[in-house]
Amino acid sequence: MKKLNLAIIGIGHWGKNLVREFSDEANVVAYYNRQKESDRVLMQEQYPSIHRAELVQAILARTDIEAVVIATPIATHYELVRDSLRAGKHVFCEKPLCETSTQARELIALAQEHKRTLFVGYTFCYHPIFQKLRDLLKDDPVRYGNFHWQKTGSFRERIEPNLLSHEVSLILGLIGEPRDLRQVHTFGFPTPRDIVALNFSFGDNNQGHIFINRLANIKYKAVTLATAKHIYQWENDRLLRYDPTREKFETIVESDEQPLTRECAAFIRSILDGIPPLTDGAFATHIIELTESIEAHRVPH
Repeated sequence: MKKLNLAIIGIGHWGKNLVREFSDEANVVAYYNRQKESDRVLMQEQYPSIHRAELVQAILARTDIEAVVIATPIATHYELVRDSLRAGKHVFCEKPLCETSTQARELIALAQEHKRTLFVGYTFCYHPIFQKLRDLLKDDPVRYGNFHWQKTGSFRERIEPNLLSHEVSLILGLIGEPRDLRQVHTFGFPTPRDIVALNFSFGDNNQGHIFINRLANIKYKAVTLATAKHIYQWENDRLLRYDPTREKFETIVESDEQPLTRECAAFIRSILDGIPPLTDGAFATHIIELTESIEAHRVPH
């Protein structure tokens, strides 16, 4: 099977994970990084065959590089994606695609003009349990949803594009279009908003809630979905279903398969096999539109 030649721009915390995963799926032939010297040392020690480019433009000018993976600060995404598409590269960009929906629509148009894949990294949409839930909910739609996430950091980006966008991606993928998505509470310590609570409605006046706390000393993520027949809870890497006869939750699926592995493979398939990605430019743009609306109507901190 043909392997793509690709380059990775940004070798920070998440970029290192992308190098590892894409090294199994493709030929990672170059990278660019302007951050810590320790990152460059690590790349030299662990991936000595991957060329370190001095400039991004040196990567984009190489005709043998077919795809570019972008894992840099959010403020840099628009220009990097734009320039990569103009150079004829397929693009994998970590979420969010860019800062504004106007920019995002421009990038979609560029990808269409150059006939290139535009893929955005919403990792939870590639979790095996996400797909299992989609299958279970096809004929048993959600009537109530609760999305709960606790972790520590990171604090370098605003919570809405950095973390809340993930929850919005899950709502779109598992429930459908949210309405009246509004912040009802915020609290900040190192940044203006580090704990946020939101309400939303969907379907036939159904209700949902989101709670995110990036000041927590634990790592915990749960999605609770109630249908007419069942209550499901996606808790970290397992899916549970409530058994009313026994009055307890029972594990129905447990997975140790990494969603990032599946996500990277999906990007490669979207290029080689022409399979439209779930998290394409249009999907990412809609998430930006929703988070823009949230930020426009957020409560004072």
